[in-house]
Amino acid sequence: MKRKATKFMALAISTVLVISLTACGDGNGGEVEDVVTPVEAQPMLSELELEILNLETKYNKGEFTGADYLALADAYSRAGDIRKQRDMLEQDYRLYEDADAFSTLQGLSVNLEEETEEIRSRAQEMLNDLELPEYLDESVNLIDSGDWFSTMMPKLKEGQRSYYLERDAQPLFYAQVGYTGEGQRFSKVWYTGSETKRFLSQEGTIIRLVTVTSTVAGAEDPTSTAGTDTTAETADIQDTATPRAATPADMGAWNGTFESWSVDCATGSITHEQGTMQKGVLTGDYTCDVHAGEGGLDAFSLWNNREGMEYITYTGSFDSEGKALVEQPSEEIRKKLLEGTDDTDLILYAYDATGENCLWQGTGAETSVADYRFGGELIGLETRPEYTSYEVPETMATDDDGTGSTGETGTEKPQIRIFDGEIQWFDGKYWVSAGNVKEMAKQDPFAAYEENHDTAALGDTAGTTGGDTTDGNAGQSITGGNTTGTAGGNKNSGTIQKPAATPKPMTKPSTPKPGTTKPSATPAPTATPVPAATPAPAQSNDNSSSGGSSDSGSTGGDSGSSGGSDVDMEWTPDLL
Repeated sequence: MKRKATKFMALAISTVLVISLTACGDGNGGEVEDVVTPVEAQPMLSELELEILNLETKYNKGEFTGADYLALADAYSRAGDIRKQRDMLEQDYRLYEDADAFSTLQGLSVNLEEETEEIRSRAQEMLNDLELPEYLDESVNLIDSGDWFSTMMPKLKEGQRSYYLERDAQPLFYAQVGYTGEGQRFSKVWYTGSETKRFLSQEGTIIRLVTVTSTVAGAEDPTSTAGTDTTAETADIQDTATPRAATPADMGAWNGTFESWSVDCATGSITHEQGTMQKGVLTGDYTCDVHAGEGGLDAFSLWNNREGMEYITYTGSFDSEGKALVEQPSEEIRKKLLEGTDDTDLILYAYDATGENCLWQGTGAETSVADYRFGGELIGLETRPEYTSYEVPETMATDDDGTGSTGETGTEKPQIRIFDGEIQWFDGKYWVSAGNVKEMAKQDPFAAYEENHDTAALGDTAGTTGGDTTDGNAGQSITGGNTTGTAGGNKNSGTIQKPAATPKPMTKPSTPKPGTTKPSATPAPTATPVPAATPAPAQSNDNSSSGGSSDSGSTGGDSGSSGGSDVDMEWTPDLL
């Protein structure tokens, strides 16, 4: 909201101070110099600005109650200052566990233009990494780092924070960072460039990167500013508050060829998928490379060595509606594949080169297999949440420390430092101690929340368990009649062969059975002479020769150890 500096008190005073003609001369009719006292003009505050100012003053005096936190958050919302609204609601929830405040927080998306310098810097780094193909590996390292998470989710130990950035009034970057219902850390980032779109996520031990490249000629927006500085200033702010507009998620715009990587640091498994997506569903040929993994690895090593791993390749195809075109299994095989799962039916969508192993998608009773369509969820692509867009007025632009201009008195900020465990402030001449850091931290009213929500151990992806590491069909059940699927990235691989191949394992055991007398011929070269050699030491007290002796085979591979030759040898003491 742009403040209007309008009415001035000088207007009312001007009639009083027109020009004072003091004709008290010395009788000579001399003119007396006029004296005019200048009056400084004071801008008038609107009712909303005055409400915010009064509440901020009460806050700074330490007189706030739970109701005051909510009142100030509501005032910030009406003023269009969404970042301050979020910060106030987070404080209210940490102090009073207000469920309504928490619910409101989950639906807020803050424009990065009004965020703190630290958060803006991290978001800009992620944006740069996703824009440039040569820096994609850096985006994976960044989202897996503890610094990224602690910067983007600094206060609460539950729920989430959401950020967005637009270019030419179009969504460009959206990030969501927080905790799942089970307390697992997650980060999700959507980059929507003109020709290339990317989705990067990290949850527990699993990292996914999906890239969709447009193949439609002329798809590039002529008004796009791709490659320009994304920190450019916004358009001029109007005198009235800019209305907030809902920005729906149009995943149908993710059209083109796709490439998806999914790595699980807990198991070392990797999934690489390629194909085509149109209007939100998979179409045409599909390829999936699966590396089973040999144990946990850190994210950096697993990701950077992914292309050199050994894979099993599965192929399939989909029609223009996203329906699988590969051969489906018999009812008997379906039942075997579904054993141990909660699914009622399944759809095969890819086979390996032998045609005996497959990838399948489970479905629930409420989903018709005939109507099932494979969407971006199969490759780990999630729909970007809808958010409410707003412009950031100049009066709410943040300083380097993240504080806005609302409520500031204009006084010079004090100099404060921490020195040898002491908080000190500068009085203009000396550094004065204000107390011990640790002791003062105990007095922080928000410290209790930190102690009760210690989640420091969660979310580490190096060799830990968590995320989607359960067996079977975890995270892939279809609920609510959603016929596009909700595959979480794990692949259900069938170990049962196709119907035509099932007799093969039965014939192989039958062939060796008639030849059970033949095994004697196989070990004959080694087994026959060995038993014959064992009696030799028992005759060591006899110097007589052993006719037909096989002891020559017990000398460690002598060339004369052919079991069929008779060699007369005299057992002399030196030989023994």
